[in-house]
Parts: sequence; structure tokens; C-alpha cells
Amino acid sequence: MMSTISIAVVDDHRVVARSLQAYLESFPDLKVVGIAASGEELLERLQAWKPQIVLQDLLLPGGMDGIETIRRISELVPSVRVIALTASTDEARMMGALRAGAAGYVRKDAEPEILLAAVRAVARGKTYIDPSVARQVLQAAGQPDDLTAREMEVLRQLSLGRSNKL
Repeated sequence: MMSTISIAVVDDHRVVARSLQAYLESFPDLKVVGIAASGEELLERLQAWKPQIVLQDLLLPGGMDGIETIRRISELVPSVRVIALTASTDEARMMGALRAGAAGYVRKDAEPEILLAAVRAVARGKTYIDPSVARQVLQAAGQPDDLTAREMEVLRQLSLGRSNKL
């Protein structure tokens, strides 16, 4: 029997959050255990919901942005894996999310299959970066002073569609 992956969704746009829930739950191995509209709300409910994965927008209302929320989740419940789901293609924001502890990064305009692949990979303990984001960051990395040699190598592998376990 297949084990179910429990997911909490954090997005302040209700239509987006409910659409994500409907899409994810169309797969028998995925279950949305809660929807929060802010980082603060998620942190309040994290213990009750006990998700394996938090699928989270980076631009959130309230005093706590997405990157700070990721950092707090990682501190409070290190076993919970976070996937940043964002409209942003900003390299600094992606690196910030990953450094804060995100295990995945997917653009909101990605094909739904990319999100599904990210959820399943991250649930297996892998790191997953939307391949289009990884390619874009590599192209922009003409000035690799921002990234360590290891980060560049990881990005190179991710842009080829390979997974990376941190």
C-alpha cells in the first residue's frame, strides 16, 4: 500500500490555495491537511496539522515573509520539508529560500507536473528546483561571486533535471 503524503498549503489567495488542494488531492497518495493564509497562521497550526510537506508562497501578508516562515519551520519542526511556490524568478529570493531551509522551489507558472514531481521528490528526502528556474539562474550566473562552487555545481545538475539530496 502506498503511504499518503500530507501537505499544508500556505497562500493568501484562496482561489490559488483551493485549486492547489483540488489538484494535489486528485492523486491518491496526496492529502492536504490544512490551508493557511499567512506564515503566522501556519506556525500556529503546524503541530496540529503535522504535515510532511509545506507548500508555501514566498510573498505572504502579515509581519513574516516567506523566507522567515521557512526558517521558523526548519527550527520548530526540522522533519517538515518546505517547497517554495512563487511567482518570483528572482535568483536572490530563490537562494534565500534554499538557505533558509526550503527543500524545493517551484514557479507558479510551472506545469502542474513539475509541482507534482517536486512534492514527491521532496517527500522522498530529495531537493527539487523547477528546472526552468535552475536554467535561468545558471544563465544569469555570469558573475558567480554570489554562489559558492558547490552551489554552482548543484545548480548545473538541477538545470539538467537531476535531483540533489542536500
